[in-house]
Amino acid sequence: MKYFCPKTALASSLLLLLSACGGSSSGDNNPIPPTASAVLSPSTVEAGGSIMLDGAGSTSPNGAVRSWTWSVEEAPENSTSNPGSNDQITTFTPDFSGSYQICLRVTDDKATSNPNCHNLTVTNPNPSAVVIPNIGAIPGQMLQLDGSGSLPPTDGNPDLLNHQWSLTSAPQDSAAAIDNSSLASPRFTPDLEGVYRFELVVHYLDKISPAAEVVVTASNVNAIPVAHIDVQGGNPEAWILGETITLDGSGSSDADGDELQYRWLHGINGRPAVTPNGSTAKLEHTDKAITKFTPDQVGDYNMELTVYDGTTTHRTSLRIKVTELPAGHVNTAPTAYIRENFNRTFEIELGDTIYPGGTYSYDAEQKGSNDLDFKWTLLSHPAGFTPDESNTQLGMTRSAKMTFPVAGKYKVQLEVFDGELWSDPVTATYTAMTGANRPPTARPKLAGQGASVSIAQTVTLDGSQSTDPDDNELTYQWTLVDRPNGSSAELTNPNNENAYFTTDVPGPYIAELRVTDSHGAASVYDERVSVMAKTENNAPVARPDFAPAFDTQQPFVIYPTAEAVYESGSLQESSLNASIFLTSDAYDPDGDSLTYLWSLTSHPASNAMALPVHRGRDGNFNNLCLNDLKVDPQSDYPTHEKLYAAALEFTEWTCKDLDISPTTAGTYTVQLLISDGIDNSRPFTFNIPAVTRSNYPTLLLEDLHASEINQSDLSRRKVGNGYRQQVFPFNYDPSSSYPVFANKLETNNEYVFKRYQLTAFDQDYTITGVFNESQGIDGYQAKFSGLTDGQVIRKGEALSFDLILSTPAALPVGDFFQNMGEGLSWNFSIAEKPGWDFRTTSFIH
Repeated sequence: MKYFCPKTALASSLLLLLSACGGSSSGDNNPIPPTASAVLSPSTVEAGGSIMLDGAGSTSPNGAVRSWTWSVEEAPENSTSNPGSNDQITTFTPDFSGSYQICLRVTDDKATSNPNCHNLTVTNPNPSAVVIPNIGAIPGQMLQLDGSGSLPPTDGNPDLLNHQWSLTSAPQDSAAAIDNSSLASPRFTPDLEGVYRFELVVHYLDKISPAAEVVVTASNVNAIPVAHIDVQGGNPEAWILGETITLDGSGSSDADGDELQYRWLHGINGRPAVTPNGSTAKLEHTDKAITKFTPDQVGDYNMELTVYDGTTTHRTSLRIKVTELPAGHVNTAPTAYIRENFNRTFEIELGDTIYPGGTYSYDAEQKGSNDLDFKWTLLSHPAGFTPDESNTQLGMTRSAKMTFPVAGKYKVQLEVFDGELWSDPVTATYTAMTGANRPPTARPKLAGQGASVSIAQTVTLDGSQSTDPDDNELTYQWTLVDRPNGSSAELTNPNNENAYFTTDVPGPYIAELRVTDSHGAASVYDERVSVMAKTENNAPVARPDFAPAFDTQQPFVIYPTAEAVYESGSLQESSLNASIFLTSDAYDPDGDSLTYLWSLTSHPASNAMALPVHRGRDGNFNNLCLNDLKVDPQSDYPTHEKLYAAALEFTEWTCKDLDISPTTAGTYTVQLLISDGIDNSRPFTFNIPAVTRSNYPTLLLEDLHASEINQSDLSRRKVGNGYRQQVFPFNYDPSSSYPVFANKLETNNEYVFKRYQLTAFDQDYTITGVFNESQGIDGYQAKFSGLTDGQVIRKGEALSFDLILSTPAALPVGDFFQNMGEGLSWNFSIAEKPGWDFRTTSFIH
């Protein structure tokens, strides 16, 4: 019998009619649905094995069941398994271990049943390689493979998985290679169009997974354009002064045939630069394929061309060296120029000493001020000032020097000589005063977004990080110095701290900021910020990690630390402890600039952090993420102490990589998000347990830094407890640190190369697989002292052992850059902890 919906009906009956459409006859508007009954046999199976799905017990009050629909409602991540068919009886073959939920719905002539669901437990005695099987790529752009979802055997420890990738086939003549085949997420760059096939196998102790295949298809969906500059009419290595240079970018190419936009710049890395000194040469038609300029000074001119294909940009540069003079050229006099003092102002704090700068003086026929002679003269000075050798060193010198002990105006004159002609004299007036003004610094940034944006998105420019060393009020001047062809975008509020504009066509937009203080002093450099407006976007890719890899069996150990001690504005090393280093290891497939947000999403109630890394010689904190905050007498952080105290309270960080050092026991959860301004990466989460040493749960390995000869140990000793804890599996390669210096060794002697300690907190542990001695190719030998095969460390006991380096009868003589003692290693394992291996190698110069 066919059922249909009538085309006309009374409004009062509309709901009843609609309930009948496609579901039941007009005489049965509320049918009783059938009952699904699913049987899974068996309910536990190994991955790759099949089970039977039986729906024969399903019933209907309306006649016979007409169809059976099986579905997988829950499954392990990356699983693609589905029931074999939608029949009364069918099969299901799970692909990964884990928990599945399989449901059955049945339909009779009038209605569909509620689902009847059952859980399926899938185990696996072997590891499983899990990959994304099909990936698209663009030749020339880096790609990341992903095997991070691979699984250990059921109830196994994922940390013991070892990955092994191989490139099994590639297009003919391809030279593409994997960057590190043992990583869970290695990278490679397809160099040709075509198909690349990869295989991943994962090892778990003595077990190995079946190979999983990844097929990467590389095609020029959008090829990156290639910028190219040709010089017409002369030799760019020896150009003639005053002759026009034609720069031709029409040889730039795009493999897709996309129309290109051109941008010429006399500068470096996207920033304008005026070189050589005194040049006023201007580029013509900076948005055309061909541009021209006429050099007016001898020297180097750096020219940049950026091309844009509607999706991506490419930049190239060329240096024009003007070295030749034209025939019949008549020498011209040089030009003297007095630059502001190093604080970029002619106002000088009373009592200060300055070194008047004439290095921006220039000569059209010479390369710069180094080829000129200088003559300084003090023309006038305040009453009460007496020039003498203690306060005035002028005359025929390029190293002028002046001290200003008396308030008032000092007028200085400069003349320069090119060996034939003197320049016209120029003067500058320095004003000595208390509270001398200094110019501000412009620091533009993008507010709330990364360097990529969508079309029709409002871009907010933020000048709030601009500073004035004298805490003067600032005024702002934003300028939109470039925008894509066809754009009519305009700045709103260009004289405010925050200006904004709306993108209207795809392409790069560049804004420039100048700030001026209340005394009229402007920032010396007009800083730029740029965004790329895009119609399509690829999200950033990352393979973040942290080291050492702490977990519940080997948590981070909190050692006692001293209170922070400052001397001369610097934090002393007695306050330092070890740290956990988290790295983002990210890139953007489109080449967009990335922003990073690390967040401490959970932590102990009494959370505390310590300074994790060494201070620099200037007192700054090397590698400590300060979220772009700096010590500034006019800011909230006038001293290193205050800035450090603020850093300890951070729970969010914006650095590419992060060091943290917990001082309170508990579990710390850190999340990382990476953005290109349009799309974010998936969130990455790290759970980091931290304990005091007395509460360590297993076998603790510690580096005692007690070596007699290892330079790394000798430098670590003054740090105290810092960087003592190590984790298994342990592989110490001193070539990444300081070596043992052969000239400090004596023949036929034994030295402590390294000293370690093992402490058993929860049970007895057995040492196995000890290599007591190994022979080095240069006559050096390695052996253990205090550690033997089969040795047992009892619960509650500690064992210290030394790695001994024995020298030969005659020390080999090698080049400093040659690593001697190759072949030496110290190795053992822990019987109760499969995969907990120890290995140390030598490094002798």
